[in-house]
Amino acid sequence: MNKEIFYPEIERLRGVACLLVLFEHITLTAPLLFMREILPLVLYNGRAGMPLFFVISGFIITTLLLKRLEQAQTPALFLERLGMAMIPLKNFFLRRFFRLMPLAFFNLLITAGVLFWAYDTDVLPYQTDWEMSFIRTGIEHLFCVYNLIIPQYLATEHLHYGGIGPYWSLSIEGQFYFLWPFVLVLLKTSSRQAIFALCMCCVGCVIARPAAEFWIEGTSYYHTLCNFDGLFLGSFLALLKTAYVPLPLANRGVRFIVPLLILLLWAYPGICGKNFNACEFIPILGSAGLLVWWASQNRNIVLGGRIIASSFEFIGKRSYAIYITQLITARFSQWIVEALGLFKTASGERSDFYSTGQFLVFFTILIVFVEFSHRCIEEPARRFVRKMTS
Repeated sequence: MNKEIFYPEIERLRGVACLLVLFEHITLTAPLLFMREILPLVLYNGRAGMPLFFVISGFIITTLLLKRLEQAQTPALFLERLGMAMIPLKNFFLRRFFRLMPLAFFNLLITAGVLFWAYDTDVLPYQTDWEMSFIRTGIEHLFCVYNLIIPQYLATEHLHYGGIGPYWSLSIEGQFYFLWPFVLVLLKTSSRQAIFALCMCCVGCVIARPAAEFWIEGTSYYHTLCNFDGLFLGSFLALLKTAYVPLPLANRGVRFIVPLLILLLWAYPGICGKNFNACEFIPILGSAGLLVWWASQNRNIVLGGRIIASSFEFIGKRSYAIYITQLITARFSQWIVEALGLFKTASGERSDFYSTGQFLVFFTILIVFVEFSHRCIEEPARRFVRKMTS
């Protein structure tokens, strides 16, 4: 019951999604102009990485829940099933909490320290009440409502300077983690669960996303209504796999189609522009769903040999640490170069090596910070909660 479910190909696919989001953030969202001089323009189109992350999350979480709730689905009455599911659900919620929250709050502390230094050394012009915005962010993140309140932060520079932008997606996943287990218990049978998940995915694409884009101007991208379709698509795929529904396709066909789907996810945002409307989003969601499905069948998603596959798996295992720490690391590398006057000539002009030097500083700090976060925060938290729930 407590054995971890691990799909190597999905972990590698998570590494692909992580790189998509990383390039999007460090070149456009931050924004760090020096990155645009180093990285080719094609790498900026990373917005499709988040739908892929959501589909992966929906698949993994539903697979875990189906294993944990297997014994609780026997009674006919909902209240009896819910009573039997209480202990498995308690363990599930504890594991999700210790999976996400320790590193998120550790990053908030690091971000606060970096901002204290930046304001104290006049690297940044001082902003009033930024301390209170961080306290509010922590509370909103704890209760998984940060993505619903994000417009007030977008009106200031707190979001990008502080590196707290990625927290919006954690709130959406937290909302899903809390509600979806009870729906699974209520629906009981896998056929009802699969139909419900597929219907929710279709409602998200066809109704909720267009409605959010119409009613929520400017910040609909961060709203739950524009993102729950990917989570339910992943859940639907997990239910299909549990029912042993095959998707026949020869290995040769997979090897031909998978690179095209990954290329689509990479290049499509540049074709559509920065935001997708509902119709433009369907190819993104469909491509992500096919990739996750084939990965769950242990198909070779990341092509190119053992070294490349191992590299993407390495990135995938650290994808949460990369995602959480990327923006504050990028900002800190930019500020530290400016504060120390690195890569400048004697007259104070930027040298020809300035952009490359900044990129190398960022890359070095990111590797150190991510590895520290993964080994000293993520892994100890996981081991602790495994012992607690075993």
